[in-house]
Amino acid sequence: MHRKLFLSLCALFTGACATVQSAALDHRTRRVMSRDRAEAQPAWSPVAGQRKQFEWTHTVAAPPEEVFPLLCPVREYEWIDWWQCEMVYSDSGVAEEGCVFKTRLTTGETWVVVRYDPEQMDFGSVIFAGDHMVLLLEASIEDKGSEGSEVSWRRTYTAVDRVGSSLLRSYDEERVTAEMRSLAEDLERYFEGAAG
Repeated sequence: MHRKLFLSLCALFTGACATVQSAALDHRTRRVMSRDRAEAQPAWSPVAGQRKQFEWTHTVAAPPEEVFPLLCPVREYEWIDWWQCEMVYSDSGVAEEGCVFKTRLTTGETWVVVRYDPEQMDFGSVIFAGDHMVLLLEASIEDKGSEGSEVSWRRTYTAVDRVGSSLLRSYDEERVTAEMRSLAEDLERYFEGAAG
């Protein structure tokens, strides 16, 4: 009888100890996992997340339905002299939502077309400049009747690291305006040649 009681108490005590040990182990595990998770999350850096946005609007003497299809990695060979790209993926062979292509093949820019709507005349592409910067390039075209088409561009640059932050400093209103003006002139010359 005493032996039976003694064994029961031993079993009870052993079970209690195991529960306490399990709870302690569980607590330590949670604490370590929490610490590891906190260490795995990078601290926000003042060089990453820096952003600049630029807008540019110009008019082209052509209807929107002729201008919009030219916003395409394949069709841009027709109107941008220096254009060079490598198509990575397209079901249709030209621009479409989900199309992926590369430009600046030596430095490595990868474009992903995220919006391509010929009905709304709306285009959007995310451009990854190596591991350093991300550019969101957006364009919309509005019908201006006898004046032709008004093309509105928006460029949003975001630095990803210190190199991107350094690159971002070189992008200012003057530089981006000059680049966009050059593209606008290329587009205008294309339609002048088509009309001639």
